[in-house]
Amino acid sequence: MAKKKGVRQQWEEAACASAKPETVKVALSLANFVKESWQVIEPSTELLWNWHIDAMCWHIQEALLDWHKHKLDPNYEQRIQNLLLNVPPGSLKSRVLSVCTPAWFWTIDPSWRAIFLSANPRVALRDSVYCRDVIESEWYQKRFSLDWKLRDDNNSKTSFWNTKGGVRSAFGFNSRITGARGDSLIWDDPHDAQEVNSELIRQGVIDRWDSAIRNRVNDLRSSVRIGIMQRLHELDLSGHVLKQGGWEHLCIPQEFEKAHLPTALGWIDPRTEPGELMFPERFSLVVLEQEKKALGSYGFAGQHQQRPAPADGGHFKRSWWQYYKVAPSDFDLIIQSWDCTFKDSKKSDFVVGQVWGKRGGQFYLLDQVRDRMDINATIAAIRALSARYPNSTAKLIEDKANGPAVISMLQREIPGLIAIEPLGGKLVRAVAIAPFVEAGNVFLPDPSIASWVGDYVGEFSTFPNGSNDDQVDSTSQAINWLASKVTYWAVSHDNLWG
Repeated sequence: MAKKKGVRQQWEEAACASAKPETVKVALSLANFVKESWQVIEPSTELLWNWHIDAMCWHIQEALLDWHKHKLDPNYEQRIQNLLLNVPPGSLKSRVLSVCTPAWFWTIDPSWRAIFLSANPRVALRDSVYCRDVIESEWYQKRFSLDWKLRDDNNSKTSFWNTKGGVRSAFGFNSRITGARGDSLIWDDPHDAQEVNSELIRQGVIDRWDSAIRNRVNDLRSSVRIGIMQRLHELDLSGHVLKQGGWEHLCIPQEFEKAHLPTALGWIDPRTEPGELMFPERFSLVVLEQEKKALGSYGFAGQHQQRPAPADGGHFKRSWWQYYKVAPSDFDLIIQSWDCTFKDSKKSDFVVGQVWGKRGGQFYLLDQVRDRMDINATIAAIRALSARYPNSTAKLIEDKANGPAVISMLQREIPGLIAIEPLGGKLVRAVAIAPFVEAGNVFLPDPSIASWVGDYVGEFSTFPNGSNDDQVDSTSQAINWLASKVTYWAVSHDNLWG
């Protein structure tokens, strides 16, 4: 009985087979090129191989071969034009993509021109030098029958040309690349891990990609874009391009969680058991436990699991929330909590209004409205929610941004409007209510009766790295106020109604 082929063998055979159409000259698969060139790149370091490297090599290889086939035959339909690879740090990603790939592909098409970008200009320079070292090495020159060489008049550390017109240029992500274009745009770690939590800096990277880099290609119809990085934030460049769509996604977490959909090449993660390690020879359980302690749950979830928040949440675990299908009728107090902003644009924050009930030591979220609203729509929403819950005595409105304008317009019409001066930052206020959630004191409507609850829990699980935090703000405002003021208000409420 023939021995069943392993996953790695299947990939290598498929890669080599697809890399050898009659119109394409291929000396080696990219995976084999990486193995053979390792003696030049790291002569004193042993190369430990793993299936995830095969997966990276195969997808990069096929994306570039597709481009080459389309170049030879415009009727050829490319399977991958935009490729995103999310892999843990230390996975050989830069050596594969930024060092070996251009040297390998020039053995197939020496006229190929590529722009390589990294958040750190020194890293971009380093990999450019490594790549040039490979091309100029005795191994490379003897291994391949080349009819070209590097040009003496255009051979610098950051940009070098060959005599067939091929170019490899390296830039920092924030560098000016005016005038430069390539058959491929390739970015490797476009964010600085120390700066990615700054919304201004993070958004600057995304804006630069959209407006100044993305279209720096020779042919928008066929040129290839490849990005590789570990996830650092829900709104990092990976999250941005995935949300835009049109990107093939190869995602490999350090510890297996669940299989992603097959890629365009039919690839799926070979692991089946939750927690199964990607590369135990290099990243053992002991090593990963140390990483979890050093990076924290958020850092590990992003950099190693390719998910910018722990699966069960960070400060707020998904399992902590309690649910109800029928709300109690004997609340001590019912209030509203509003987080107001009104720009009424697709990129503005949401206006959120919530109704909360306090019953002993338990807090119940009874209702919520959430939308992007201008001031007129916000006023109408507060009126409507107050009419729906006439027993909501206090209406908490944050006394910043648009809150004061709302209070000014409604204070003579609707009783109980209270301006709340936020103390501390968003994170401080949110973490203050986490013990109530963890203790099982906070109840949400069951998703079967409130479809928005899934998004609500999701926002808490990714906080503070999520794309929105308006529901978190409204909730922390309500529970913090109820926890500190409930005795006075409950007594007043009882006296009022006798």
